[in-house]
Formats: sequence, C-alpha cells, structure tokens
Amino acid sequence: MSETKQQETEFHQQRNEHVDRYLKKVLKPFLPNAKISSVYSMGAVGRPFGGATIQISPSNKSLLGSKYYYNKQLKFIHYTSLRNALNILREKAIRLYDLNSMNDPLELSHSIKSLLPEKSDHLIDDWKQTVFCLSMCDFRREEEKKNFDNWRIFGDNGKGIGMVLSFPKYSQKNWLNRYLSHVYYKDIDLKEIKKFFKRHNDFIEKNGFNIRDPIKNLILHISCFHKVGIYENENEVRYLYIIDKKSYQDHDSKEVETDIVNNKQVYYTRLPLDRRELESRLKNLEFKTEEKQRIRRLFPEVKVEQIILGYDYQKSDVWDIKRVVNQLSQSNLGYQVDVKISELKEYFKK
Repeated sequence: MSETKQQETEFHQQRNEHVDRYLKKVLKPFLPNAKISSVYSMGAVGRPFGGATIQISPSNKSLLGSKYYYNKQLKFIHYTSLRNALNILREKAIRLYDLNSMNDPLELSHSIKSLLPEKSDHLIDDWKQTVFCLSMCDFRREEEKKNFDNWRIFGDNGKGIGMVLSFPKYSQKNWLNRYLSHVYYKDIDLKEIKKFFKRHNDFIEKNGFNIRDPIKNLILHISCFHKVGIYENENEVRYLYIIDKKSYQDHDSKEVETDIVNNKQVYYTRLPLDRRELESRLKNLEFKTEEKQRIRRLFPEVKVEQIILGYDYQKSDVWDIKRVVNQLSQSNLGYQVDVKISELKEYFKK
C-alpha cells in the first residue's frame, strides 16, 4: 500500500470516528433512534478531512424515543369544504401542499431563526418547497367537542366538513420520508433543538471537524413541528412528506405538481387513499412475500373512516350528501364512507 493510499485509509477512519462520535454525543441525545444513512466528504490528497455531510435514515423511526414520535391512536380529523372532500374521493388522494402555501408567515422560519437568526428568508422559502404537509387534529378532541375553534376557522364556521382519517399503527415507524407529530407552540418547546445546536457547535470547536448543513440534513423535519404561540388553539397534528430537490430550482420529481394559491405559485403532492394501484405494481414484481411486505410498510395505508358535516348543515341535507359520498367512495376507494352531522349541532338547533 502506497503512503498516499495508507493516508487516505487513515483519513477515512478518522472521519468515520468523528461521525460516530457526533452521532453519539450530539444527535442521539435529541433523537435516540437516529441512524446515519450516508456520509459524504472531500479532501485533498495528503490532507485530513476537515468535515463531512451526513444524513440520517429517512424513516419515521428516527423520531422514535423523542417527543416528536406520535404515540396516541392514529385517528384524526381534517377540516375542509364539502367540495374539496368530494374532489378527494374523486382523485383517490389528498393533496399535500408545500409549506409556502400555509397561512402562517413565520412557518418554519420561527424555529430556524431561533438557531440561526441570520438565515435568509429566501433560503428558508426554498426549504419550504421540499416539505409537504397535511394538517389534522386528534379525533378524540372532536369526540369531546373541543374542536369548535377549528370548525369556525377551518370548517367554514360549520358549513364545511371534517374528514376522519386513520393511519396504520403497525407500519408507523417504517414510513419513508414521512413523519407524524404534534405541533409545538411554546418557546420552551424549542429548548431541545437549541441544546442540540449548541452541542453541534461545541463539537465543531472541540474537534475541528465540521458537520455541514445540520438543519437541512438532520432536523428540517423536526423544525416543521414548531409554530408560534398564537396558533396554539389549533392543536395541530402534522403529517409531513419530504421530497428533496436541488437548491433554488424547481422540483424534477414526478410526484410533485404545481398550482396557484392566493396568487402565488406553490407545489403539492398526493397522499394516496387507494392501495389497489400499489398492490397491482407489487403483484408484477418478482419479489419474495417478505420483501413486498417491507415495501408496503414504507407508505401509510390511509383510510377515510367518516365524513362529519358541520353544525350549519340540516338533517335534511344528509341523505343526498350521503348518497354522493357513498357512490364516490365505493367506486374509487372500494368501500363506503359513513356521513353524519357534528355533535356540535346540538348547540345550534333552530
């Protein structure tokens, strides 16, 4: 082995030791189940690596053991209009829009700038284009009649609907690039992120070894689960799908489409509600049963459990709506979806 080759081997070994130490000392106290999926670095011949770019495994399991892993029942309510609900049934999918389409002007920047105040809005907006979001609430709050504010704001003051969705618990930790968590609203909720970032900076200073782009590569998804306190009454639960792209360029993924929201270009992708297409693809693959089952678990099998009409609907409205919903759901999803009026109706009897 030449001296140059030997040096290169030693440098890689030293780099990997730094990365392993970073994982153990910096990242694992924050995300105990995070695992490194890739390490990339460049260095001149004869000179040691001064840093590396690392990425953690893009699995929802990376949240396990942290406060961001959702441990409750996976049954939620998503507020929208009746027209949107019928379009969801027709498309057999829910549109997930990127974070630039959200009403909160401090979306993502609230958490990012708590770590790096100098980060530009332009860069943060570019990151927002890679994060696609479905906003929901814990269904138990609906059962306990605690979601009145959400009905007023997101359910068109009782004229909209609540779509009840269930996610599979058995595959939750296996989802690929898909994450589910409560949203946190208090400044103190950012404490663990700030402690992580301090450990990150201390590590660089102590070891002279830089872990590049820690926010983008390690905690971007976590940063999306924080909002400013004025939105606390929403009690939001978020389902995120991360689709990366080249910086400051349009998406080239076939999964991503574009639209106009509030006169502004946004991107969206789809959360499928019909598994039959996936099953058809798997049927044509010469994979073992175990491998096909592993693939199934990468994508959540989301089911529409029920459609709840807002409190401004009348009992006489239910029949026609139920007929249309059942025709669409039976034809497009393969099962019928129950329709009822919100129990908040008892407070709005005419």
